[in-house]
Amino acid sequence: MVKLSYKGNFLVHSKHKELLEKHFKEFLSKERGYFVLPGITKVYNKILFLFDEKDIDPSCYLFPIISSENISGKTKQLYFQINKNFLDFVRKKPQDIKPKDIQAYLNYLRNENKKPSTIKTSYMALRLFYEKLLNVINFSDINLPQLNENIPEILTRTEIKKLISHIKNPRHRIIIGLGYCCGMKLNEILSLKIKDLDLSEGIINITGKHSRKIILPGTILQELKLFIEREKPKDFIFSSKKSDTPISPRSVEIMFKNSLRKAGLPSRYTFSILRDTFVVHMLEKGVCLNHIADILGIKKTHLQQRYSFYIENKKFYKIPDMLDFSDVA
Repeated sequence: MVKLSYKGNFLVHSKHKELLEKHFKEFLSKERGYFVLPGITKVYNKILFLFDEKDIDPSCYLFPIISSENISGKTKQLYFQINKNFLDFVRKKPQDIKPKDIQAYLNYLRNENKKPSTIKTSYMALRLFYEKLLNVINFSDINLPQLNENIPEILTRTEIKKLISHIKNPRHRIIIGLGYCCGMKLNEILSLKIKDLDLSEGIINITGKHSRKIILPGTILQELKLFIEREKPKDFIFSSKKSDTPISPRSVEIMFKNSLRKAGLPSRYTFSILRDTFVVHMLEKGVCLNHIADILGIKKTHLQQRYSFYIENKKFYKIPDMLDFSDVA
């Protein structure tokens, strides 16, 4: 049996050793009990020509995804895995797939209560392979199931206070504080460098796709000043102990889950819940959508779409008491 790995190499069972040494000797290597062939077009074509059809795993036919030059590396791996899951579901080879098979799989994902984002990504991955690369199925005949958009989960103010009170490490407190007080993404926090800070003005300059300036709230600004004064980071503010590179997102996620457990909160949450919580708490405090969108570095329409449930529930704006003249001397 020969199969294609998500890394793009062909893995071949040792029973085909004679065939491999005869036709693939210049490409051959061995790893964990399998012979390994590189994922290149020449090897792929030879496999289709030389191996019996019964010895070719359906995953091999997904090679056009791996070899495509119009998809990034991570997207290739994701789309490959989605298409492999689909083939495992229908128990067919790509050449035998019909529109009804894809429709049935998408409906299955919906019935399994998969996230709307998961279903949409699966739709895009299948469409890329069968419509764009193979040109065998017209996706205008396939309906994306009606999706009920998930309402972002958030923490309450009480839960946030409880969470922060259980964090003693200053570095961890600041990282979580920036996520909650400023709505920053984890990768934005870990990418922060000394040159990105203007501590005298209390401003963070965020560079990249969503470049923007964020004015730091007083409490987190003070903690950040003390941290920098004590740790004296040279480049990245939150660098690892072994080198001047950022600490890994995974280590922060582990820390975050441990902090949730200590605070008696569900450990299923990820760091991103702090950004969602920030948005909803800003809405509850009456901060306008335009200002929140600017802080997050996103379009107002995206904000309205993702947080529509919370926005709709805040449509009953308070009318200020204009006959209260306590603000006038």
